[in-house]
Amino acid sequence: DGIRLEGDQVIDEEEPVIAGCTHYLVDVENKLSITLNYHRAFLRDWKRMEKAIRDVLVNTKVG
Repeated sequence: DGIRLEGDQVIDEEEPVIAGCTHYLVDVENKLSITLNYHRAFLRDWKRMEKAIRDVLVNTKVG
């Protein structure tokens, strides 16, 4: 994959290509389409990333 996780450390495997993921989410209420791009090594954290984005949207909403 190009990188790997060991505990809280990101280890570079010195490969020329690092595998990636694209995550799409839609906030219908605010009419937003959001795209996340991240290294596949972080795939296990997709729910946490999505929740963090949704929390920011809720906490910064005006009106």
